[in-house]
Amino acid sequence: LDEFPNGAKLALAHTRWATHGPPTKINAHPHLDCSGKIAVIHNGILENFIELKAELKSKGHTFKSDTDTEVISHL
Repeated sequence: LDEFPNGAKLALAHTRWATHGPPTKINAHPHLDCSGKIAVIHNGILENFIELKAELKSKGHTFKSDTDTEVISHL
């Protein structure tokens, strides 16, 4: 938990099957929104994440990973 901000005291474990983006640490869950206040762990596929990501980028959102899950945290 030392890597997480704000002195986190709780952790959730999740394994990831790499459906979007390579299996790297940056693509690993959880994914945070721009403020770092919303974290998402997701088991599934967001079919329209490319379109949603483009729309969010046009509104100023920034992304660190190649995953569909990170898009959810910005919605």
